[in-house]
Amino acid sequence: MARLILQRIEVEGFTSYKSAQAVHFGGQGAVAIVGKNGSGKSSLTSKALTWCLYGRCSPERMGNSTRALKGKPLISDGSPSARVSVILEAPTADPAWSMIVIERTKEVGGRETVTMTRGGGETTPSQAEIDALIGATYEVFTRTVVRGQNDPWSFAEATDSRKREILDAISGSDQLSFPYERAKAIRKHADQTIERCDREIAAAEILVQRNSIKCVSAEADLEHWNLEHKSRVDQVSREIKALRSQEKKVKAEEDEEARKAKELAKELANKPTYDVDPYQSSLSEATISLAEITTKISAIQREKATFTELSPGDPCPVCEQQVHDNSPALLRYQELDAEEADWMDQSDDIREHVGKCKTALEQYRDWYAGEQSAWDAKVADLQPRAMVGGDMLRESIRQAAERIEAIKAESNPNERLVVRLREDWSEAIRIQKRAAESRLYATQHSQHAECWERTLSKTGVRAQIAESTLAAIEVEANRWLSALSDGMSIAFPPTREVKGRVKEEIKTIVQAHGIERDLLTFSGGERRRVNLAVDLAVSRVSSIGSGLHLSLLVLDEEVFSGLDEEGKASVATALVGAGVEDVVVIDHDPRLLYTLSRTVEVEKGPSGSVVREITA
Repeated sequence: MARLILQRIEVEGFTSYKSAQAVHFGGQGAVAIVGKNGSGKSSLTSKALTWCLYGRCSPERMGNSTRALKGKPLISDGSPSARVSVILEAPTADPAWSMIVIERTKEVGGRETVTMTRGGGETTPSQAEIDALIGATYEVFTRTVVRGQNDPWSFAEATDSRKREILDAISGSDQLSFPYERAKAIRKHADQTIERCDREIAAAEILVQRNSIKCVSAEADLEHWNLEHKSRVDQVSREIKALRSQEKKVKAEEDEEARKAKELAKELANKPTYDVDPYQSSLSEATISLAEITTKISAIQREKATFTELSPGDPCPVCEQQVHDNSPALLRYQELDAEEADWMDQSDDIREHVGKCKTALEQYRDWYAGEQSAWDAKVADLQPRAMVGGDMLRESIRQAAERIEAIKAESNPNERLVVRLREDWSEAIRIQKRAAESRLYATQHSQHAECWERTLSKTGVRAQIAESTLAAIEVEANRWLSALSDGMSIAFPPTREVKGRVKEEIKTIVQAHGIERDLLTFSGGERRRVNLAVDLAVSRVSSIGSGLHLSLLVLDEEVFSGLDEEGKASVATALVGAGVEDVVVIDHDPRLLYTLSRTVEVEKGPSGSVVREITA
């Protein structure tokens, strides 16, 4: 694919840029982005560019770790969303397809979208499609194209592990990680297959031996089962015969119980009736009459008592005259005496009648008790007795018949067992053969995968690629140092000797006028030149060897910091001749206006950051 040129970056609602702003590039060489601290220089270029393409900003060093800004903090205060558009140009025969617009939007509510417009059509690209268009993943892009503030990927001052990560990224050897892990997984799977095959072979051998022993035992079990089967049939046959004999007895008992049930129903219908009402009524009437007569006799006796103690000459209580032989009182006494005798006769008759009523009642009760006792005894004798149910007995006969049929239908399982054991023996032999063949194939597969694993490991071809890339960086860095300094050179030996043995460790060795010195012993300006030369070398090697399509280098802060005028002139010359379509230098030093041919100034006011291009 032809190299991409960054035409411009447009931002709105992004960090400090509340209103729509744009910065133009277009392959015009080196450009300086200047402004005060916090004005939004990095946000306009490195952060906006990386976020638009990859969904997160370029990483910055935070203590001992790195952090990349993303999410809600990217949206300007008071803005409903953040929008960044990156316009790229790809030289092509059809002008309609030359311009590519990638736009990413982040809303306050959390929704984030990305679109790509080319040739009049808009699509929603995947991250893999954007990576393929740019020719770099986020990790490669932030190690080669965008060098942010507090850059954790400064090659010259990086640790051995960091250097190797950068080498893998810019050389493309990190793409060998997948086939390396694949070869490693294949080898591991093949080894597991070998172990499984060994287990299968051993298990099959055990099966062969066991099945030989089981076949002998199964034949004896076959004969034993036949004898036991005949015994079970005979036993159930005897059980059915006994049940049928019992069924006849139960049938006779059931008939007898049915006869008793009929007699019981008849007796229950003729149960003796207990009716003492006539006797009770006669006794009650006689008792009432006796009570009435007794009351009258008592009244007569009380009245007679009033005359009993009277003597001739006493005043009569009836007529108040003196009592004499023919007085009314004497006559009344005589009348009462006659009435008393008459009622006494009636009382004796009624008492006799009461006694007869009581005797008749007692006789009736004795009779009824005898009748009831006889009836209870007869009914008790006719009550049904507990017995084995005929239905249950017949169900037992039916079940026994089914059981004997089921037993007769049984087949000797040992017949199938003998056949199965012989089949298992044959199958065990086949398993042994298949497992041996699989083991042979897995062994070959494991050996091939192990060869690839060693070849693709960090000590294999990846180490050779890294050494080749390291040598190219060293050549390019020294070429830039010859232009940026006087008599300085740099080397990156991949190994060093420690206590008589070789250790894999990439060191940074800087020489000044042929004398080797520690990088920390150089001045700040000299270190800036060394780091810039190495960064330009890394960018150059990356653009040539890694498949990077975008021709761009962003250097954020401190490129010119600490340099004298001669050093700034050397750096400016180097940047102009860097061989990259656009080199962006971000710094707060306004004197860059007189160092590079183009300068863009960023100012931050109450309404947010504003961009304007100024001329020297």
